[in-house]
Amino acid sequence: MEASSKPFDIRRVGPAIDIAMEDAARTLNMTFEVIKRPYSGDCPYEPPVGLLSMLYHQEGIDAVLGPACSQGIPAAARLAQYLKLPMVTGLGDLVIRKTDVDMFKTLTILSYNLQKLSGTYCIVMIC
Repeated sequence: MEASSKPFDIRRVGPAIDIAMEDAARTLNMTFEVIKRPYSGDCPYEPPVGLLSMLYHQEGIDAVLGPACSQGIPAAARLAQYLKLPMVTGLGDLVIRKTDVDMFKTLTILSYNLQKLSGTYCIVMIC
C-alpha cells in the first residue's frame, strides 16, 4: 500500500526491500529486477489479486513479495499457486486457514497466527 496509516506500507518496507536486494547482489552475486506496484487504500481486498494477475501477464514476474494485508492473501495466494509463483508475505496473522483447502504450496507467511496460538498453547507471562 502507499501512504497508509499501517506500519507496513511501501514507505516503511520499501527501503528494507532495497537493502535486501543490494545485499543479495553483493554477497550472493544475485540480481533482481524489482517491480513495485503499491496500491491505494487501507487493506482493500481486490488490488492484490488484480495486480498480481496484471504483473504476471504484462510484466512476466517470477515471484511476489506481498500482499501487504492479510485480507488480500487468500485470493492472491490461490492465484499464485495456480500460476506456480512463489509468494512471500510478512503478514497473514489474520488469515484463518483450513488445512485441506488453504495450505497454498507456493506461499510463505512470515508472521504468526494468534488464533492458532490461542487454541493450542498456554502462554504465561510473568511481569
